[in-house]
Amino acid sequence: MNKKIPVFLLLIALPLFAFFNDDDDKPDQTLQVPKEQRHVKVSVVSPQSSEAVIGLNTRGVVEPAVALSINAQSDGIFHSKTAVSSYVNKGDKIGVLTDPARTMQLSALRTKIALLKEQVGIERQKGKRNKEMLDLGIISELDILVQESAIREKELVLEQSENDVARLLLLQKGQNIYAPTSGYVRSISADGSYIGYGAQVAAVTSSAVIIRLFVNPAYAKSLHIRQAVNVMAPTGEINATIAAILPQSNSNLIDVIAKPSQTLPVGLQIEATIQTGSLQGWIIPKASIILEQNRPAVFVIKDNVAHIHFVDVQKDMIDKVLVNDHLNADDKIAYKNAYMLNDGAAVEVLP
Repeated sequence: MNKKIPVFLLLIALPLFAFFNDDDDKPDQTLQVPKEQRHVKVSVVSPQSSEAVIGLNTRGVVEPAVALSINAQSDGIFHSKTAVSSYVNKGDKIGVLTDPARTMQLSALRTKIALLKEQVGIERQKGKRNKEMLDLGIISELDILVQESAIREKELVLEQSENDVARLLLLQKGQNIYAPTSGYVRSISADGSYIGYGAQVAAVTSSAVIIRLFVNPAYAKSLHIRQAVNVMAPTGEINATIAAILPQSNSNLIDVIAKPSQTLPVGLQIEATIQTGSLQGWIIPKASIILEQNRPAVFVIKDNVAHIHFVDVQKDMIDKVLVNDHLNADDKIAYKNAYMLNDGAAVEVLP
């Protein structure tokens, strides 16, 4: 007996059969949900064309350009006309030496010379008369010789006295002490002290200064006169120029004398860079540098897409670097969150 399948069962089975026999290669559009693309938020900076100095780092000290000691050209009691740290002009009187005994001796010698000249004059007049008396046979030639000897003796005493006066006048002339250069009095003898001939009375340093740099002899070939020097001073960086290169000092270093463009305090310890060359390139923040395959690189942002760009770092400047690659002034370099990027990543540039 043939059994008939109910119609309503067929109506249910047909959709199920179509579902299980659907083409497996055809994607089910109703089951797929599009994924939202992520954007990395970054800040950008533009590279700045710059020139960086390369050179030799060294240390030095500020010294007066001229330091002169003043030695006494006389002797006596010192009377100061200035004080330590005072500014004096060249030729200013800074002190005087006095010696009352020398003044009295000079006065006595002058009186003695006047008397001797008078006596010599009288003796010479007497000699003329004696020659007349010799011709008349009143006196002998021995008397003439005795008189001439007496005149010669007085002339020798006169000559010695005049030499003594000249010596005392020279000492008296040297009693005034003048500043040999314009500058500051570094030291000076105490007022009222006795100063011997040739002793140091004072020392004056010029207001102009120099910088004495200490350089390893290995770099001697890279040094030359008028070479530029960058000096780090308390007020900032100033320029200087090499004026002299001295032989090795007792510390086995070369003394290099540089003239600064500004006055600095004497005794100041400084750091300086002697310019031996320069580098042209682009300045970018150090934080924008990433390492890719052990090579430094940056991400250049174009149309909100990060493009990796390998660079060569020429100089590290603490928070910045100098690179010499082909960049443009209008390039946008990823700065903040650069480490989160990869080549081709979509980005959102922060304002």
